[in-house]
Amino acid sequence: MIDLYGWTTGNTYRVLVALEETGLPYKTTPVNLRERDQDRPGFLALNPMGQVPLIIDNEAPFGRKITLSQSMAILLYLAEKSGQLLPAARAERAHALETLSLVMTDLVAPVNFGLSLEREEGSSAGLAFGEARAMRALAGIEQRLGACSFLSGGRFGAADCAAFPMIHLLGTGRLKDLPATLRWYREAQDRASVQRALAAIF
Repeated sequence: MIDLYGWTTGNTYRVLVALEETGLPYKTTPVNLRERDQDRPGFLALNPMGQVPLIIDNEAPFGRKITLSQSMAILLYLAEKSGQLLPAARAERAHALETLSLVMTDLVAPVNFGLSLEREEGSSAGLAFGEARAMRALAGIEQRLGACSFLSGGRFGAADCAAFPMIHLLGTGRLKDLPATLRWYREAQDRASVQRALAAIF
C-alpha cells in the first residue's frame, strides 16, 4: 500500500493520475496547506521541506519502506515499480523522459513561480513571465503531440500525468491555436484514471 500525503495542488494531482493509471493500491492523507499542516512537526519529520506530495511505499522493493517527495521523482518511481508510464524501448524512453523534463521545467515551474509571486507579492510581472514561458512550452508540447498520440509516446504515461493538471489549470482557451494539444487534452480528460484523480477529495 502507498500512502499519499497531498492537497488540492497540481503537484498532488499528477501523482494521483499516475496512481490511478497504474492501478497501484494507495490511500490519501490530507495535508491542509491553508491550515499550515505542512509546517507541523509530524509532517516535517517526513519531509523537512514541508512540501506535498509525499508518498510512503510500505511495500517497496526488497521489503524496505520508502518515503519519497518531489512529484517528478514520484512519477519515475511509480513508473519503475509498476512497469508502466514509460516506454520500454531505449530511444522512445529517452524522448519520453525529455518531454517529462520539458513539462516540469518549462511549463510547471514557471507557472507555479508566477502564481506564487502574484499570490504572495501581487506581482503581475511574475505572472506574465510564467505565462510567456508556458506558451513556449506549449509550442514544444504541440510539436511532440503532432508526432505522437501522447506526450510519453504511443501510450499515456509519466509526461502526460505531469502535464495534465497544469494544462487543466491554464484552460482550453490557450489551446485554440494548438490543435494536437487540444485533442490530447480532451482525450486525457475523458480517461477513467484522470476522472478518478480529479474526483479525489482532500
